[in-house]
Amino acid sequence: MVHTALNINEHSLLRYVDFNGPDAEQKVARLAQPDGARGGMGEFWLTAFLLLANYTSMNATLIDHCRALMSKYKDTEFALQDEQRRAPLVTAPVGRFIKDLRNVIVHQSAPPLEFEVRVQDGHLTRSAKLNSAAMLTNERFTAGAKEYLSGKESIVITEAVTEYAALREDYYGWLFDQFEDVHEAELTELDQLRQEYLRVSGLDGGGLEPVHFARMTNRAGNDVGAVVVTDVRVLDDEDPDHRDDGSRAGESP
Repeated sequence: MVHTALNINEHSLLRYVDFNGPDAEQKVARLAQPDGARGGMGEFWLTAFLLLANYTSMNATLIDHCRALMSKYKDTEFALQDEQRRAPLVTAPVGRFIKDLRNVIVHQSAPPLEFEVRVQDGHLTRSAKLNSAAMLTNERFTAGAKEYLSGKESIVITEAVTEYAALREDYYGWLFDQFEDVHEAELTELDQLRQEYLRVSGLDGGGLEPVHFARMTNRAGNDVGAVVVTDVRVLDDEDPDHRDDGSRAGESP
């Protein structure tokens, strides 16, 4: 769920700060509005800050959640492989930068946002950026993050986010595949139960007895949770007590 929420937030951030797409002129027109109206640079800075704060925090949250989840697979081959595959997320310069940017936003101040308009060889570009010089003098940015900042006049937000997304999705694509492999038996059992549910409900419209899924364990035999369906009932359309809103006669919708 956190991974999906992050992807939604990331998409919103990229879309908002991209001024070179088909809706670029409309976005620029909004920036030209006086502050206090619907638009203006004030609204842009505020919205960009909120989206960037959410984005950096969600990345940190996702890493923490995965670390907690993987602690349940301690001392397994899966866990050892995970450490190796997850390392670039926190050791790559862009990963250190995203992490430290989150710490600056949460604990210190708003980031040094800039909006640049450049004409080069007759080509107009507009970019939402972060000022590198200001961040290089900030002691909250670690050596790894400053390695990413070094030699850059500014950081184009879309480029940094896209670069880090490639690292992150490479890891999580691998991780999700591993879960399917590790829990193949449980997933097969779950699918069989789902198919049985569809078969029974489709044949007679009657009810199902409560279904309890077996607890899930990893290869080391450690308990990692369970899924339990405690009450499943399929109502027949001809049931006189059945109402269109899903409730029964005598009950509030």
